Amino acid sequence: MITVRILPLWLLCVGALFGCAGQPPAPSGPAQQVRGNDSAEAAGLQVFTLRDPMVIELSEAALRAEQARDWSQAAQLLNRALQLAPDDPGLLQQRAELHLEQSQWAEALSLAAQSYDLGPKVGALCQRNWRTKALAHSRLSDEAAARQAQRQLEACVVRPPERF
Repeated sequence: MITVRILPLWLLCVGALFGCAGQPPAPSGPAQQVRGNDSAEAAGLQVFTLRDPMVIELSEAALRAEQARDWSQAAQLLNRALQLAPDDPGLLQQRAELHLEQSQWAEALSLAAQSYDLGPKVGALCQRNWRTKALAHSRLSDEAAARQAQRQLEACVVRPPERF
């Protein structure tokens, strides 16, 4: 009798710990291709901006809506966040990636360029900018521009200085 009570509680704890229950599958669309493997990109220098907690909350809610493939909700949340922080390069890039999911190539290209211009020009965000540009150019049948954007990825990786 005790084992019966402990086993379901144990299974519940394991499921909660690993997030197995009720999680939608991770999206595998164009935005996920652009985001790539963040842990692999973390090897180089990274620059992060300070963000308003409300902007962070809206951005995270938009990611959850995107995971659920609710593009409209994700767009509304990101647009609200951009009203609070219109020059936030991370938000602009996130919105560009949402345009990719909606096959809005020109809009994605424009926002990725704006994000790059405002952003740190190094690190993961820089790489996402150039991947977005490469994919959008490719989908717009501009293969030369797509190859040029792909070559720019290497310039985003800057090794941090050695510390003593």
